[in-house]
Amino acid sequence: MAEFKATLNLFDYYYAQLRKNLFARISSLRGVLRSLESGSHKDLSRSHPDSFPTVEFPVEIDANSQAEIELSSAFADLIDSFINFIDEIISVTEINRKASVRVPRKLIGNEILEFIIEHVQSEAKKIASDASLSNPAKLNRFELSDFSKNASLGYFDIRNGIRHHRRIAKKDMILLYHALDLTIEGHNKKTRSILGPGERVEEGEKIWVGFKIHEHPIQKDEKIKLEERELEGIILSIEKVITPEIVKAASKMYKKL
Repeated sequence: MAEFKATLNLFDYYYAQLRKNLFARISSLRGVLRSLESGSHKDLSRSHPDSFPTVEFPVEIDANSQAEIELSSAFADLIDSFINFIDEIISVTEINRKASVRVPRKLIGNEILEFIIEHVQSEAKKIASDASLSNPAKLNRFELSDFSKNASLGYFDIRNGIRHHRRIAKKDMILLYHALDLTIEGHNKKTRSILGPGERVEEGEKIWVGFKIHEHPIQKDEKIKLEERELEGIILSIEKVITPEIVKAASKMYKKL
């Protein structure tokens, strides 16, 4: 078998894949939530108009309760994608330690990248199925800021509560995320936050745009309830803060072949 060496920016590749998955999931969630808000979800009791024979299932849904379920499910899916990303980045660094990958067949053009991605995915599956390697342990491989570490650990705990404990917190937890913060500075130099679309800004006042860390404490045995804006903040935090730190830390461990 032939042996080759190549330099590919797999970190950027997997970062792009993560962003794609996060954005697709929040878009899907928004579609469901808007349907629940408008009542159009009731139309889903019937098959597609072109279907034959038509099958109808009576739909008795409490919109608020269903929204809570959809938000929790979406959160868990988002964190699953984040965990998969961590597994893939660890796989890249582990493969790099071996310095080269032995190729079992001749590869041409795009087949090279496809082979490498397939190899990384295979290694990532091994990491994901390793019962001795917890998600916090995976995170400890990277040098991260306090925010990124604490926020990620909170995401893992909340995900576990949703996936394995019927959306009940098994311990005290804190949901941390960044959110866009819009502040108005008035003529008297006093500031106020822009809380909604109905806020007025007078001529000559200043608008300050920044990011603010938000905290959502969740007590042990409490039902986990999340809001749409919180999921948006979590995506912002993962995309703009946490994953860049992971990539930066992984790059320090990664030596170009």
